Amino acid sequence: MLGGLIGLLIVDPATGAMYSLSTKDTSIVLDALNKGDNADTQSLTIVSTTEVPNDILNKAKPIQMN
Repeated sequence: MLGGLIGLLIVDPATGAMYSLSTKDTSIVLDALNKGDNADTQSLTIVSTTEVPNDILNKAKPIQMN
């Protein structure tokens, strides 16, 4: 990814919990989902925890909602 990515939000459909990843892991997930080919545009991609490989999901950081 070169520049355009705003982010990736991972949502657990069962609990509503949200997670974020490092830029490197975000690129891995987007490439695996074939959603990483729009490097020239800014976007926020939302995916389910079921779409993210477990080894990457284990690195995800929970987003605290207060």
